Amino acid sequence: MRLAVVGYGKMGEALAKAFWESSAVSEILAYDILKERLKAAEKAGFRAARSLKEAVEKAEVVLLSVKPNNVPEVSDEWKGGGKLLLSIVAGYTTSLLGRCFPEARIVRAMPNINVVSKAAFVALCRGPRATDEDLNTAVKLFSSTGEVEVVDEKLMDTITAVSGSGPAIAAYLIDAAASAGVYLGIPRPLAEKIARALFLGTAKTLSRMKTEDLVWSVATPGGTTVEALMVLEKEGVKGEIMEALKAAAEKSRRLTSSK
Repeated sequence: MRLAVVGYGKMGEALAKAFWESSAVSEILAYDILKERLKAAEKAGFRAARSLKEAVEKAEVVLLSVKPNNVPEVSDEWKGGGKLLLSIVAGYTTSLLGRCFPEARIVRAMPNINVVSKAAFVALCRGPRATDEDLNTAVKLFSSTGEVEVVDEKLMDTITAVSGSGPAIAAYLIDAAASAGVYLGIPRPLAEKIARALFLGTAKTLSRMKTEDLVWSVATPGGTTVEALMVLEKEGVKGEIMEALKAAAEKSRRLTSSK
């Protein structure tokens, strides 16, 4: 399978490398308007296309990973006809993409930054012209980056918030835990190491037990953990995180409705 990556930014690069390492593609052609990004693609062992037309015409599948404001420009130059188009562009529904690329078979994807460590969560939904085989192709490719789930498109704005923005929130909380360690006298390098191990280990443990069960297996009566949890409850930390992700979801909906 020959894949064209249109928009070789951070996500385009990470996805291209994951797809290539999975042996799901036989050749990758990268196209970007920035010459330094094309050089990065060549350094990674991929073929740098000198034009959008060259990239699309020689590929069987196209990954669209440009910024939202660049979609109209790509649409104007699109010569891909009815090829399979995998889009990770935020705010562009399959309906909007269908108007921009009238003949393309579209599958929309929402990965997150964790593709760089192949520990991402990727939500997929397909447009009206995409076939079962197209969806299977998308699942196969994105499975090389982490966990994949096919969802109803109406969930994509919310998933954009929880999964797409979520890694930044998680990193923020990890930094808070590390900073607390420093405040309490732990050297910063050790505090950061502890905080990272804490979140990684907890995520793994939660694959075996429910969140609530883990909380109350640690929080023994009258202990230190209950004391900490009481502070979080008094400060409304859970509600604030929920409000933050709600704001992110509403922003995603506004981006979509503005197209």
